Amino acid sequence: MISKHVKPSMANREGGIIKTEGTIHASNVMLYCTKCNKATRVAYKFLEDGTKVRVCKKCNETF
Repeated sequence: MISKHVKPSMANREGGIIKTEGTIHASNVMLYCTKCNKATRVAYKFLEDGTKVRVCKKCNETF
């Protein structure tokens, strides 16, 4: 939810702060770790075979 400041007008007699749905940038989205049951940041790690995997920053579990 975002707060939008609205001036009084003919269509909207009352001005003020209106809560509306808004967008969120993909960089602000956190992944949910099922092992530690929390939203977490993600680190990247390379395995022995050269594949790149995402890792939970809190419990070091791979996604």
